[in-house]
Amino acid sequence: KFETTCQLQPKTRQFRKGLGQHFVQAPEEGFNASLVQNRGLMYYHQGSHHFPVVIMLQTCDANPMRVQSQSTFATFKSGSDGSLSIAVIKQKIQVQGNAYELQEIYGIEQSEESENSKECVICMSAPKDTT
Repeated sequence: KFETTCQLQPKTRQFRKGLGQHFVQAPEEGFNASLVQNRGLMYYHQGSHHFPVVIMLQTCDANPMRVQSQSTFATFKSGSDGSLSIAVIKQKIQVQGNAYELQEIYGIEQSEESENSKECVICMSAPKDTT
């Protein structure tokens, strides 16, 4: 069931130009799960309740050759103990009016597990020979 009179409104924040940005939100401005649960906005899938979330980052740069926006599609999942966690489903960027879905490249993430792996991320059978 979808409502056309949803009271949940997106919030906008401005950030300075550059990398290494951190978002800190006051607790009173945070996500109130009871608003979602009590309005029937959650759906049940694979053993837990979910609530869809879209996080959109837009640039103020007028240059159409650069990435103009990034959208992260995620879902809040409710655990059996009532806790909420968030999981990213997919990400898209917009460049020159075209949308592109971002894909993970196996082995590219910087985790302890991938650091210890000696297999080539392309063929999975030969030792790594590139960094």
